[in-house]
Amino acid sequence: MEPAVCMLFNAYGYNARSELVLAAKNAEDAKEHEYGYDDIGNRQTSSDLGVSRTYTANSLNQYTEISTLRVSAPPRETFIPQFDDDGNQTLIQTKTGVWSVTYNGENRPVRLSLKGFLGSMLM
Repeated sequence: MEPAVCMLFNAYGYNARSELVLAAKNAEDAKEHEYGYDDIGNRQTSSDLGVSRTYTANSLNQYTEISTLRVSAPPRETFIPQFDDDGNQTLIQTKTGVWSVTYNGENRPVRLSLKGFLGSMLM
C-alpha cells in the first residue's frame, strides 16, 4: 500500500508594482488575505480572515487612522497612530495590545511599553 501524499503550498499574488495583493495559506482559499494600495504604495485596505481594515495616510505617508471592521465583537474599532517630531511612530497597535515606543537621539527604538502593563521592554 502506498503512503498518502499530502501536498500543501502557499500562494501569493502581486500587482504591477510588486506589492502583495493576496496570500493564501495551503492555497485552498485564494482570498484568505487581500491588500489594496494607493498610487504611491500606501496600504488603503486589507482583508485578513474575515477582518477588514481601511487605512488613512497623511501627506508624510504616515497612517493617521486604521479602522477595523469584523463580524465578531467589537464590530468596529478605530486606532489613531501617534508620531514624534522626527516622524517615528510612538503608538503602535499589535495583536498583543497598544504599545508606546520611545526612541533615542538616533531615532532607534529603545523602549516598548504595553499600555495598561506596569513594565516595559528595553531594546
